[in-house]
Amino acid sequence: MSAPGQAFGRYTLHERLGAGGMAEVWRATLTHQGVEKRLVIKRILRGLSADPAFLAMFVDEARIASLLHHPNIVQLYDLGEVDGEWYLAMEHVHGLNLQRALHSLTSRRRLLPVEVVAYVGHEVARGLDAAHRLVDHDGRALKVVHRDICPANLLLSTQGDVKIVDFGVARSAANTFTTQGAGLKGHVAYMSPEQALGAPLDGRSDLFGLGRGVVGGALGPAAVQDRLRPAHPGACARRRGAAPA
Repeated sequence: MSAPGQAFGRYTLHERLGAGGMAEVWRATLTHQGVEKRLVIKRILRGLSADPAFLAMFVDEARIASLLHHPNIVQLYDLGEVDGEWYLAMEHVHGLNLQRALHSLTSRRRLLPVEVVAYVGHEVARGLDAAHRLVDHDGRALKVVHRDICPANLLLSTQGDVKIVDFGVARSAANTFTTQGAGLKGHVAYMSPEQALGAPLDGRSDLFGLGRGVVGGALGPAAVQDRLRPAHPGACARRRGAAPA
């Protein structure tokens, strides 16, 4: 693991923001001609950098993110490799994610105000609409599905911006690597029934995750779980009427 203040290629790592089973995320800076730019480095864990399948998935994330230019989506700046370690350099959002905000409110027995829920939902929906309508340089529809819309992946800045992050498990028509059949990807609590069952997906699956995550802010996580727990994904998917997502 790198130490704070250590150089990583042309970047300087300052603070590890988080780590998981696949990558670690650092707050970093890039200094050029005396101008310092804050950003975030998402670095693949060393053991996975040599895995061709995982590396293909990582490059797919970069390929999708490089085409997404929208104020409600975290921007990608760079994809590269330093001493065998692959990374993404991304926009730094000064603030916190929705999951931390909800946890803080819950610990004080409070809920997210309805007007904030409406605003966050509106902004995330704008970002998802841009992703779902995305086309490549030849005008071909990419049919992007994020597949992991949850409070942890919705960032709230101190300036009032709302941004979607982490297209690492996204699916698109341009994917060179597919995770189908490799187990569920994403946070199960926010999955649509179709995704939980491994069925074909479109953008409506992301809207299901948005509804679960944002409604949790309005009603409280316990209320959402109590209302939805009895419904098995299979039962939801077979319900007559409107599509589950």
